[in-house]
Amino acid sequence: MKLKYPNIKVEMLKNGIKQQDLAKKLHISDSVLHNRLYGKSDWKLDEINILLDLFKKDYKELFI
Repeated sequence: MKLKYPNIKVEMLKNGIKQQDLAKKLHISDSVLHNRLYGKSDWKLDEINILLDLFKKDYKELFI
């Protein structure tokens, strides 16, 4: 299975953030985060905003 949003994973690695920790910041479960990263479910606007703020990136840098 291929990551749909590899730039998010790259930012996680750069910032030393584990998947379970990011899930907590997004107020979702680890499995929901996994589904989001692999494109199995859609990101919610509040989750996107948290990611943009956390990583100090714009939408295109993380999602395109």
